[in-house]
Amino acid sequence: MKDLADDNGINIWSIHIPYGMDIDISVLDDEARKKAIEEISVMIKTVRPLQPEKLVLHPSFEPIPDEERAERLEACIESLPGLMELASKYDMGLTIECLPRTCLGNTSQEILEILHQVPGLKVCCDVNHLLQETPVEFIRAVGSAIETLHISDYDGIDERHWLPGKGIIEWDTLIESLEDAGYKGPWMFESKGSLVEKATTISPPQL
Repeated sequence: MKDLADDNGINIWSIHIPYGMDIDISVLDDEARKKAIEEISVMIKTVRPLQPEKLVLHPSFEPIPDEERAERLEACIESLPGLMELASKYDMGLTIECLPRTCLGNTSQEILEILHQVPGLKVCCDVNHLLQETPVEFIRAVGSAIETLHISDYDGIDERHWLPGKGIIEWDTLIESLEDAGYKGPWMFESKGSLVEKATTISPPQL
């Protein structure tokens, strides 16, 4: 894959670390969290030959009960420095992704709390994950810590991963906010579907 990319002048910008119930750096069980960190460490080492500039990591899986949230956030924060150090060893930048619903990192405030506790960590802004504030509000709050994007549109109720223009995002304002934040990276689209609705087929009249 790396040879094909090099032959065609393609720079591999980012790789998304897999996630799930068994790959969650915020779990409270110490043994399970240790296994998750080990699994992610293996993944980081595995993708090293591709030389991605960024790695995208979810701060948690879900659901997260309200009564566990503070502890889960603390567990996530404790898990990150070692993974950052490993990624840096291989010249990859680790980014944490903002997430929807009950996941950790579902607001700019929570993302900023993680960044405050983990100096040097950066952010992947998924603009269709933000359900408690607008993408523009998030970008203005987090600012220059945003180093990669996941671009798609949504209805503001849940993530949809629609093509831009189908949902509610005000793209002109969003672009301006990214420019103001000094964002220089590419737009990584994580979109599906079509802007064109299927045409209704009308049968000709029978003569």
